[in-house]
Amino acid sequence: MESVMRVMSKMTGKSDEELKEMMKRELDEMELEVSAMKLLLLEKKEKLEVEEKGKGKGKGKKAKVSVSEEAQEASEASVSVEAHEASEASVSMKETKAKETKASKANAEKAKAEKEEKAVKAKAEKEEKAAKAKAEKEEKAAKAKAEKEEKAAKANAEKEEKAAKAKKEPKAKKETAKKEPKAKKEENELEREPKEAIPEDESEAEEVEVEEIEHDGVKYLKAVSTGIVYDMETSEEVGRWNDETKSIEVE
Repeated sequence: MESVMRVMSKMTGKSDEELKEMMKRELDEMELEVSAMKLLLLEKKEKLEVEEKGKGKGKGKKAKVSVSEEAQEASEASVSVEAHEASEASVSMKETKAKETKASKANAEKAKAEKEEKAVKAKAEKEEKAAKAKAEKEEKAAKAKAEKEEKAAKANAEKEEKAAKAKKEPKAKKETAKKEPKAKKEENELEREPKEAIPEDESEAEEVEVEEIEHDGVKYLKAVSTGIVYDMETSEEVGRWNDETKSIEVE
């Protein structure tokens, strides 16, 4: 009964108290109808009894039987009305319960569908975020790698350029030295041992101890005590040897 009341409350939008009051009114109306029918039957019975007094006994017996039959018919009609109304109420309760079950099932299916939809949406968003983060990470890694390779290539190119430049200069000087006459080469070989530089003016000549050195593919004579560098062929002063920079400084 409580479930029926809940369903009727949902369908009509009325509270339990309002529904009870409504049902009570309907029952009261039914009781009034039955009471009215009983009252009519009693009035008819009394009327027939009055008429019966003025007639014979046979007629009176016949009227009495007629009144009894009418009372029985009224009683049966009342019972039939009540049974019909009860049947309708039962059918209404069954229909209401079926509707309630159907609505409950529909709500459950709807809730399930919404839950699944949310789960699918959440999974898709999670996968999208993961893919985006992975793409950003790979992009950063690729960018860093490209920058590193670019720097390495640049440094390697500079290094090769310097090496080629440094290699080119000594080679040019070396090729120039190779072009010297063979006699000069033999003469230079004989002069590898330390010897004295001979000034132009022999009257002012002083003995200077020298040693042979090679710079940028060219051979020179260097004074041991002063570090002055002389041309090996002409004995002319070229400059002064710097031990720190390993180069000839022209004064």
